[in-house]
Amino acid sequence: MADTQTQDPGNGQGAAPDQAQAQDRPQQVTFTEDQQRALDEIIGKRIGEVRAKHEAEVRALKEDHAKALRRAQMDEEARLKAEQEDAIQSLTRRAEDAERGLRLAISRNTPSSASPVRLNQSKAITHGRR
Repeated sequence: MADTQTQDPGNGQGAAPDQAQAQDRPQQVTFTEDQQRALDEIIGKRIGEVRAKHEAEVRALKEDHAKALRRAQMDEEARLKAEQEDAIQSLTRRAEDAERGLRLAISRNTPSSASPVRLNQSKAITHGRR
């Protein structure tokens, strides 16, 4: 009969203890100088590609951030300008309404168009003084 522990079915199960330990240990590989140079070149190129990609992404993020800041500043400036224009329009309307009211009062010859003496006399009457 065959011993099941000494046979390896190919997937590492049931392997002898020496074989299992050998599989756990990293294997050392040696390269010739030419192979090492070629590997270094390949690795260097890949590192350069990754670095360039990351630098491009960082540059793109910085540009996006700068655009967002400019947009925010423009939005703020536009908002302030709109608020300023609204305030000017409101004050202009109030002034026009006041002017219109004054012209109407003058045309009707109401106390608002009377002389200051007449206004003071009317106030004195309301306060009980003459």
